[in-house]
Amino acid sequence: MIVKVLEVREYLRELYSQYDVYMIAVLKFLFTCIVLVSINSNIGYMPMLNNPLIVLGIGLLCSFLPVGIISFVVSISILMHFSVVSMELVITTLIALIAMYCLYFILKTQNSIVMVITLLACLYQMPGAIIVIIGLIFTPVAAIPAGFGVILYTIIMIAKKDVGTIFSTNSSLDVLGKISYFFQNLGNNKTMLLLIGVFILIISFVYVVRRMNINYAWSFAIGAGSVAYILLILIGSFVLNISVNILLVVGSVLIGSVFSLILYLFVFSLDYTRIEHVQFEDDDYYYFVKAVPKITVTTPEKKVKRINTRKIVHEDQKNEKE
Repeated sequence: MIVKVLEVREYLRELYSQYDVYMIAVLKFLFTCIVLVSINSNIGYMPMLNNPLIVLGIGLLCSFLPVGIISFVVSISILMHFSVVSMELVITTLIALIAMYCLYFILKTQNSIVMVITLLACLYQMPGAIIVIIGLIFTPVAAIPAGFGVILYTIIMIAKKDVGTIFSTNSSLDVLGKISYFFQNLGNNKTMLLLIGVFILIISFVYVVRRMNINYAWSFAIGAGSVAYILLILIGSFVLNISVNILLVVGSVLIGSVFSLILYLFVFSLDYTRIEHVQFEDDDYYYFVKAVPKITVTTPEKKVKRINTRKIVHEDQKNEKE
């Protein structure tokens, strides 16, 4: 069974090496369309953006552009939806986005796609499905764009909840009152604060564990990170008096664990039964090296059975003469 899985892995690797440009373009197209459809289903205030042709067109455009452009497209889409409801909502959201992007460029992180992935996971109430994967792929700095994704999700939820009361034209609050209300609710949102703290801790924890010099480090990181996420969510929700759906939390973690194991199989599968320890020296140092070979298999070659038609025809003619 394991050999078959590894053969499939090698086949997919060869397929990706041949058609990586097209596969990446298709993945960016599908991902952009899924994110835009998810946003439209929550705050689809602008009818034009809800048009499937517009969504497909934007997705097609993003498939040819760098992956970092997707985060800007998502931000612009949110602002356009809010512009139909209230300019105060646009201003407050724009201020929050500018603050996030300024911090993003100052720190020079290159993982803006993490923000969009986190936003998408939060929209489907499953942040636990991606948190361990982020720690496996990226460095702890990725917790910053992940936190931005949580903030952007909270902004959408606040706007969705109060769009008919606070941000409508019939509201008794003035412009400054609406802006103050928005930022007050954003800063006092306990769920957002809990998720941001958990993302920072779990991503850093998973990164440290999978970098440790121990056998099956990635496996330990996946298991320990998943359990730690559930414990932190439960403890944090109890301390902050937040109601959580424990079945949804555990379910999202199980989904994330499955995807993490698939990632582990394709990226970091090692054969710990054949560890080698090498020692050598130069004029200044002694070197002790631990070498762990990767698990590799060769894809089976296709066997083609050739039939010599000339020989068969010659034998048939010989039989007829006899």
